[in-house]
Amino acid sequence: MIVEYNRQNVFMNSIDVVDPGNMCICGHGVNMDKYYFMTKTIAGKIHILKIGPILDADLDNPADVLLEDFEVSYKKIKYSEKSLAKEISSYVNDPHKSIIEIEETVNEEAYRALPNIASAYTSIQ
Repeated sequence: MIVEYNRQNVFMNSIDVVDPGNMCICGHGVNMDKYYFMTKTIAGKIHILKIGPILDADLDNPADVLLEDFEVSYKKIKYSEKSLAKEISSYVNDPHKSIIEIEETVNEEAYRALPNIASAYTSIQ
């Protein structure tokens, strides 16, 4: 009988972000959903915006764009590369998101992908 042990979790991919204090990355999940993580640094503070999951779809019913577990969150922290790395890593490596690919993109892409939350929320039946 063979007993396996010492299982290792291994990162399969990586991304080199040029300016982590001012960036926008898009994570692609296994279900064709997207997750955005944006940062902007002003006067020693990092502003962090997280959006997702979002599907690339033009749907007739606005409520359908609010996927299960959809959230938008904003956070402002004192600039610290260590804290920022922890924020990014915990977001993109969340097992519930199942992100398999990440690309650096522009903020405007994330803004366009953001659903009209008020319209979608009011149309829930």
